[in-house]
Amino acid sequence: MLTTKWEAQDRELSEEEQLHLCGMTVKDRDHYWSMIDRYTGALSYHLAKCGYAMLDGKLEMIKRTGSQKEFGDVFGTPDEDRPVPLSLLKNGKIEHHSKEYVRQIYIEMGYKDEVDKARAARLPDPPYPQLSEEVIAEISRRYSLFAKAYASVKI
Repeated sequence: MLTTKWEAQDRELSEEEQLHLCGMTVKDRDHYWSMIDRYTGALSYHLAKCGYAMLDGKLEMIKRTGSQKEFGDVFGTPDEDRPVPLSLLKNGKIEHHSKEYVRQIYIEMGYKDEVDKARAARLPDPPYPQLSEEVIAEISRRYSLFAKAYASVKI
């Protein structure tokens, strides 16, 4: 899915609108998809060797002056993507080691509903609710496990 990033709410773009807004040709688009394909293949391979799979991710691409195409943001991190342990996934269990875990906690706490209501009423977003020490420790554990496996670094 391709979306805008400069609007308050992401909006899905048609292929025609995407090309028009970006000033891209079909050839440019195909080149970007080729870059993304190679990157996701390499990342998936590395993650599998580390015991993880990536369920979802976000890549931002840029085109510099002179038509040089590049990745324009960080990627392969638990703040941008959704890594899960392969051993659990193979048994049908999804355990997020990313911001998705935090997102699901806030949804369970009712925070997303509060945000949706505030935005519908054109009010500021409410402050984030406080997380318990146990939840913070679990977030830290999951991020640390991923970092150790992904980067082969002791934390």
